[in-house]
Amino acid sequence: MKEQAKENNDPDSKKSLLWSLYQKFSGRRKEEEEKKANLPPQEKVETSFHLHEDEVHEDKKNTAVFPAPDIANLQKFYNIWRQEKGWGNKRPALESYLDTSAPLNEETSSAFCQLNQDMESTLLSVEITEQINPPPKIFGKVNIFISKDQTIAWAFILPPLRGGTSVAEADIQKALLDAHVTFGIDHQAVLRLTEPESCMLLTQIAKGKEPKQGRDGKIEEVIPHTVGTPVMTTNHDIVNYRDLNWLVHVEKDEIICNVIQATKGESGMTVLGEKIPAQEGKMPALPKGSGTYLSENGTELLAQNDGQIFYEDGKYHVTDVITIENDVDLSTGNIDVKGNVFVRGNVRDDFWVKATGDINISGSIGAGTVIAGKNLFVGNGINGNNKGHLEAGKDIKCRYIENAFAKAGGSAYADSIINSTIVCGRSVMVESGQGAIAGGSVTAMTGIQARVVGNERGIVTRLNLEPTPEFTAFKTKIANDCKTMRLKTQTAEKQRDLLQEGKEDPEIKKAIEGISFRLSIFQIKLKKLQQQMDNIMEKEKQIEKAKMKIEKLYPIAILRIHGMTRVCKDVEEQCLVFQGDNDLQLGKF
Repeated sequence: MKEQAKENNDPDSKKSLLWSLYQKFSGRRKEEEEKKANLPPQEKVETSFHLHEDEVHEDKKNTAVFPAPDIANLQKFYNIWRQEKGWGNKRPALESYLDTSAPLNEETSSAFCQLNQDMESTLLSVEITEQINPPPKIFGKVNIFISKDQTIAWAFILPPLRGGTSVAEADIQKALLDAHVTFGIDHQAVLRLTEPESCMLLTQIAKGKEPKQGRDGKIEEVIPHTVGTPVMTTNHDIVNYRDLNWLVHVEKDEIICNVIQATKGESGMTVLGEKIPAQEGKMPALPKGSGTYLSENGTELLAQNDGQIFYEDGKYHVTDVITIENDVDLSTGNIDVKGNVFVRGNVRDDFWVKATGDINISGSIGAGTVIAGKNLFVGNGINGNNKGHLEAGKDIKCRYIENAFAKAGGSAYADSIINSTIVCGRSVMVESGQGAIAGGSVTAMTGIQARVVGNERGIVTRLNLEPTPEFTAFKTKIANDCKTMRLKTQTAEKQRDLLQEGKEDPEIKKAIEGISFRLSIFQIKLKKLQQQMDNIMEKEKQIEKAKMKIEKLYPIAILRIHGMTRVCKDVEEQCLVFQGDNDLQLGKF
């Protein structure tokens, strides 16, 4: 017995015993793993879990699924601890290893994976040392885990076994320091983790400060950006043109819109004490156009002078407008101005109104002439007695056009067009009111829409979809200008290159500078011309797809699209006219 005791006290003997025990238990563990692998599917450890309902964002419910960690080793250690305490040996689901502040997610799952892996050696040590008398104490241990974005830190306390020392507050503080966690530490959680019931609970112990992103600036409209745009109906109601308030007047220093400035934001902080930069808010484009100015503090956009306000190309503009309180007649004479004109009355026979901007006529036009550089708006209409003449650089909006000529760079809108010649760079829309086109000729580039074309008396009505002469001429001009400017650019480049050898000479150097300056101007002009040509090509694509849409078509209607002609001698309804391979096609819509 003494020899045996002596043998047991021999260090080499203890090492031999430990090695034999290690082999024994590691072999047993291998057998257990092999058995586990052969278990039926219902007995295998669950491989996935879902986030708690309250932890899932509203639009991602039923989609947030994470692989469940294997917690077999963790569970085994827990059972040993519970048995030692006399608390039983059953642990509920994985969630019971989580403090309420540590929701199930990918990162906490990763922490459990690491814990379970580390527990392998701990369990082996426990099992091996059980054969030693007395078995050595196993002390409590602090595990710290940090999220990928370093904004959260968790702690997991392993309890002591066999009378080992529990984790104290100082141990937790040291573990935090070793992990470089210095910011956002929850001191209440630190104290709580020193209590036995907090062991083996993944607990949030530190939280960083989320950055507060800067607030985007915005424009608060006082005057809506839709000013200056008449509303055209899409139904068959008659439009009350008088009530559209197409021209909106403003007074000097009147507020157009408020400018809410963007904010810089507030930086955040990781649990490691590192700064998280905040994103600055973005400012929208300032809608500052001609005739407007920004207040000193940059919070208001105001009118520079009295005038008419309109919105174009994303900016507010204020321009002077000439107002005629009554008719354009002998009392006023003809009107020819730079800017916009507002006529509260009518334009009488043989008088004319010209303006570089918009023209708004509340009443009607007789056998007169009205030419607008931009938009033309007529509250009633024109009965031109075959002498009336309308032109607009952009759109024409008129209740009726009778016995007149009208030409628009953009589109024409009307309730009716009777015995008139219409030429538009875009479309002709006759869908409100009567919606009738009867007699005359209507030419557009991108489309014609009407309720009725022709009449029961068989009046000849011509509808054409084709490029206007102005468009064709403009295309030719831009193409020639591009060619000319390209040649000038190439010539300037050659001249500059030839002078490079003597650039040290002051006179030659000065010449090179002059050529370079001209070259930069040529390049800018060429770029603008190329952009114009690109726009022309895009519009040609729209022209190729042009169609006519007519609810009721009376004979005799002569329809023409890009050189193809079709004469309609029968009443047709719900007509859709388009270009086929060899002729015009008449379909339904």
